[in-house]
Amino acid sequence: MEGRAIGAAIAVALLVAALGAWSALRWDGQNVVDAAADLSDVASAAEGGTTSVPAADAPQPPPPTTPTSVVVPDCVIGDEVSVGDPAEDYGTIVVDANRALPGDFEPPDLVSAAEAGFETDDMIRQIIVEDLGALRVAAEENGTPLGLVSAYRSYSYQQNLYDREVAEEGEVEAQKETARPGHSEHQLGTAFDLLEAGSQNLVPAFAETATGQWLAEHAHEHGFVISYPDMPTTRTCYSFEPWHLRYVGHDVAAQIHDSGLAPREWMLSRPETP
Repeated sequence: MEGRAIGAAIAVALLVAALGAWSALRWDGQNVVDAAADLSDVASAAEGGTTSVPAADAPQPPPPTTPTSVVVPDCVIGDEVSVGDPAEDYGTIVVDANRALPGDFEPPDLVSAAEAGFETDDMIRQIIVEDLGALRVAAEENGTPLGLVSAYRSYSYQQNLYDREVAEEGEVEAQKETARPGHSEHQLGTAFDLLEAGSQNLVPAFAETATGQWLAEHAHEHGFVISYPDMPTTRTCYSFEPWHLRYVGHDVAAQIHDSGLAPREWMLSRPETP
């Protein structure tokens, strides 16, 4: 009988010590988590001569990161060379106010946008025909048919366009809305301007139309992103253009859409981007 009493006393002592340690470990900064549910397990361990207490230095999962915490350089006017091959890296190469494409770059597989079902002579890369055609069909089925206003632009075409804007508005204002030659995504052959079918009115109010809203919600499902969303120009480089879309492929488009970042920011935040 005396041996059993001693054993019981030892078990109780072990139980108290284990509960004390367990309660300390379960403190979350505001409340002590109730450890009563674990009582039977601790008691069993005590009777068996051993106790199992969670290790204080057990590895914890890292805190989740938010895409908006990514820091990338603000837009500046410059002339760095875009990093990558514009023909192969069309979905991730950065072309903005600072990074420029070579003046002699021309996409290798230009075809008429008519192959994607648009009534236009504008040129696009063959690699986007299927998805651009699918985007057009989906928009039409939704009752918001699309018209393609502008697609591939050569370096020289962009030079003339930029010079004209500078003459009309001055260089400071022109740089907000019109890319300098080499700095336009249109030169990639995978960027273009879309509006309601029959419209030529490139204004931010397009975003409020049924067509603009549909594009914003569904373009990424077909591999496209809006290059210059409604964000500060320090993030996008250019004023809000809800009509300017760029093909980046289905996977990249989904990641950009879910990130909450401007496409330029997402591309610059990639580890392989210098």
